[in-house]
Amino acid sequence: MIVKDNSKPPIFLRKLEALTRRLPQSHPKWVEIKEKHRTFATGYAGEKALHYPLSFTEGTFHLFFDLRLKHSYNKYFQMDSLLVTPSFMLIIEAKNISGTLFFDDRFQQVIRTNETNESALPDPIQQVGAQKTKLKQWLLEHNYPVLPIETLVVSANRYSVLKASDTHSNATSNVIRIETLPHKISYLQQKYPTSKMISSSLSQLSDELLLHHQEYSPNVLALHQLKPENLQKGLFCNECEHLPMRRIHSKWVCPSCSHLSTNEHIHALRDFALLIDSSINNPQLREFLMVNSRHTAKHILSKLDVVKIGENKGSRYSLEKLL
Repeated sequence: MIVKDNSKPPIFLRKLEALTRRLPQSHPKWVEIKEKHRTFATGYAGEKALHYPLSFTEGTFHLFFDLRLKHSYNKYFQMDSLLVTPSFMLIIEAKNISGTLFFDDRFQQVIRTNETNESALPDPIQQVGAQKTKLKQWLLEHNYPVLPIETLVVSANRYSVLKASDTHSNATSNVIRIETLPHKISYLQQKYPTSKMISSSLSQLSDELLLHHQEYSPNVLALHQLKPENLQKGLFCNECEHLPMRRIHSKWVCPSCSHLSTNEHIHALRDFALLIDSSINNPQLREFLMVNSRHTAKHILSKLDVVKIGENKGSRYSLEKLL
């Protein structure tokens, strides 16, 4: 049973996507932010790829994707996937990396080689080992018995080549290709045949894990030392990506390709919510959508299925539903 899915991209990834769209490509930080977005998008694709092999898992289990918990000293840790069964837990770290990956135990790194270069990456075996330690702490802090916790690093890229030094026993036992994941889980179910938790306790633990999840959602402008003034305003054309579209007779018109739309502003307001504020007032809407008329802005806001906060000049409109 999937308790927490990952069918919708994490909000941090959506914030990065909005920032790469709204920040001018001429800005000195655009390339850095675009690369960060690419890296997170690739990782998210790897996590989504786990859905299919995990669908073959049999027996009683509760599955969490992208679970982020806080343990002692207000520190957070995040797991790509957590499988909770009555007899054991399994933390899965998905890696969607192309090329040849050499797991080096001497320096605790992964050396990636592709057509163009060779680079060093953090060792995911160490990463998932740290997650195991923190999950144990979390369970103890919340008065749950610590079940046996297993860890796996799953290569979600079908074209990657996995290699390891002869002495790296952890790599050969804890790193697998994605197509072998169902067999590995079946092996663990045989390794831990005895239930250590009754059904009601398992459900209670799942409820508490979900309750304590806190999604990573920083202010991406502050994170990259940017301000709202750095962003491009207006509506992008959905057909040719021209910026901005013009408001003519209750429609949005692209001056480049003549594409017409009645609701293109929703995408722009979603960018506003992701990057600037989760609520907006009439002057802010006029500035961000680049419309001159207060009445036009009021009409747009009235047609949105959003909650109005306050009255008269102090009124704002929540954009949470757009996220």
